Amino acid sequence: MDITRRELIKTAVASACLRAFGVPAFGASPASVEAYAQRAQRLVAQHRRNVSRLNQPAELVAGALIAGHGLKLSGPDRGWISEGLGRAGGLMVTGHLAPNAAGAPGDVVWLSYNARTYDDQVKRAAELESQQCQVLAFGPRPASGAPQFQHWIDSMTPWGADENFALLGNVLSLWTLTGEVAAATARKGKTLVFWQSIWMATLHPEMKGRNEGYRGHTFHTAGEPQMKPVPAGTASGAYLDAVKKMLHDIQTQEMGKVVAVGQEVGRRAVTSPVPISIMSHMMHDELRDEGKLFTDYKGDNAHLPEALGADGYLVYLGYYDGVSNDMWNAVRKANAKAVWIIVPVATQTYNFAQYGDVVINQHYEEGDAAVKMPGYDIQILPPSGISQLFVYEAMIRAAGNVS
Repeated sequence: MDITRRELIKTAVASACLRAFGVPAFGASPASVEAYAQRAQRLVAQHRRNVSRLNQPAELVAGALIAGHGLKLSGPDRGWISEGLGRAGGLMVTGHLAPNAAGAPGDVVWLSYNARTYDDQVKRAAELESQQCQVLAFGPRPASGAPQFQHWIDSMTPWGADENFALLGNVLSLWTLTGEVAAATARKGKTLVFWQSIWMATLHPEMKGRNEGYRGHTFHTAGEPQMKPVPAGTASGAYLDAVKKMLHDIQTQEMGKVVAVGQEVGRRAVTSPVPISIMSHMMHDELRDEGKLFTDYKGDNAHLPEALGADGYLVYLGYYDGVSNDMWNAVRKANAKAVWIIVPVATQTYNFAQYGDVVINQHYEEGDAAVKMPGYDIQILPPSGISQLFVYEAMIRAAGNVS
């Protein structure tokens, strides 16, 4: 696909941002940060143009849920499954079906695959369908032709793309289809229950107790929030528009810092991998360079100074609640530097420059939910996993560790 004039302008702006931070402009390598950023943005645009492909699957899932059946996520991609379970802006009804577990007749099972796992998932889908499950497979179109699934959700990623890029397409499909299922049930007079982010109750005490009141429910009952009907494509389109803006803002406002951090990580990783602390459903399972560039730090803050050691450097892949105060204190105790990949909070007034720290804004809203559905009490469909994956993939490319 040709780069459009708008994309060329974005590239020029991003390159100017890099020069402003003292970072060399993007290289011409196919695996460069620029190439990845442009590819991700084109993928979002492709999903946006093709939201109508979700109409029939959404109606199928809505009908099954209204009939009393369950919705399960399955497949070998643990990050994709984690992204969809118990998730701010996601469905409460969604559960997990273990790889070898039997499905319940009538249940809907969403499978995620990529080129490496395709053959096994074709077999798994056939097995589940023999158990009278309705299977929707999420992934790329095979190089050899049409996919061998009865119901298929195209990731719109190339068959030969790396697994994390296929994952990006599948996450976009996961949340856009979720929005269309919600809209389809609302058009039938039923409102699905969505999770509110647990941090919203901390920041806004009036929201405390919402999740507990609805826990275990598939649909809201009378007197509870009720979504108003919207046309097909409304929810998915709004989500993709929000993601488009988020990625644009990261590329034009943060990418210089992302590249500089990636280069520093690459330099340090020659000696030893850099500790990364992650607050995410998905990203623990998607560190493609675990043990090379990064080591996933899962210990407590009391032991963080020991893990950082002399000349310590921490990458914190956080959330919309700003900097972890305890982690900040642990980094300072270690006389280390940190990269805070977060959504900044105005009330936190840390002097990052004093310590040589870097702040990278993930550019999504408080609550980690991008879409306001008319009549509903909270926003739905989370963008944070996409933001985190986008920044991470840019960093490892800047580090020169992806060919």
